[in-house]
Amino acid sequence: MRVGVIGGGLAGLFSSLYLLYAGCEVDIYEEHDRPGYPKHCTGLVSEQTMKMLGRFANKCSDAFFNKIKLEIPGSGNITLHTSSKIVHLDRVCIEEGLAEAILGLGGRFFWRTKAILGGDSTIVAGGLTTRYDHIVVAEGIRREIFKKVYKGGDSAKKVFGINIVYKARNDLEGINVGFHPTLAPGFFYWIFPISDEEIIVGLGTSEPKTSLRATDVVLKKYGISNAKKIDSYGGWIGEGPILKRQLKKNLTFVGDAFGLQKPLTGGGIYPIVSSFTYKNSNSCSDAIAEIRYGTEKVASILRKQMPIAKVFHSSSFYYILYKIFRNLNGTEIRDDYKLIDYDRHDLSIQRIFLHLPLFLKEIKI
Repeated sequence: MRVGVIGGGLAGLFSSLYLLYAGCEVDIYEEHDRPGYPKHCTGLVSEQTMKMLGRFANKCSDAFFNKIKLEIPGSGNITLHTSSKIVHLDRVCIEEGLAEAILGLGGRFFWRTKAILGGDSTIVAGGLTTRYDHIVVAEGIRREIFKKVYKGGDSAKKVFGINIVYKARNDLEGINVGFHPTLAPGFFYWIFPISDEEIIVGLGTSEPKTSLRATDVVLKKYGISNAKKIDSYGGWIGEGPILKRQLKKNLTFVGDAFGLQKPLTGGGIYPIVSSFTYKNSNSCSDAIAEIRYGTEKVASILRKQMPIAKVFHSSSFYYILYKIFRNLNGTEIRDDYKLIDYDRHDLSIQRIFLHLPLFLKEIKI
């Protein structure tokens, strides 16, 4: 079976590798000239997600955290000590490793090649039309093909995300997350160290024009001076799945193209890697069916997180949070019972409510 994959980002690469393991012949079309670029991902995942990435993450992890400090400037902060690690991954490193593995299994890359759907089961790229038995669309957040196939049906909310890497001496501990209606309207900001001399400052915002100025404010807030910018990247962040089902027989959407982002934080790594069953498929067609089932299952999980995100991202809830943080300022919560999962916000809240007495025991004010 011949499969064409449109998009060589993480979702396209993971899909391609999965299909090659199942015996498919795979061609990958990518409009950029190398894997991992343009960079856009913050790269924070749970320890469980790192394990699912396996060998591709082991050499691409550069920082581990067990503490998240949540704050509202002028109100207060609450610190959460997690029992499971939160990992910062170099996504470029991961995608380079995946591309190398794909080449080793006989996959073909067409770099700098913009691809579009032709007629039934065909891809048009570089002036040529090629027919495939199946097409996987991993085009990313722009969803141009998705809009054409589903006649403009992309109603998912988006915010603009930016990350800036600075060289700066620092004594930061853990991941620091803040909510503020002008610094990060409709989302939040973050700052964390990846070494004693490097930090990442970022935010998501509904006002992209103010994002660079806002990151400078965050730097000053944490007392970091003489910071030298060494990298910056970002892009639009989706906030949840669009469809419940894969509706086209010979066409499968994966990753951002299917709206697979965590609604609360916008992260896309966990939804991508958890879309795969990680079992040996008997055939190429079985592998395609498993990917379709996996994306639908993850979409169902993410839809459960959407009400949580809607509350936290609303401007009216900010003022409720302001009062909560003011009353609980300095509170330390130790998750010794492993109730918190960085990637499964729905599961975390469910566990907390089911084991509320245990959770309350870990709160120290």
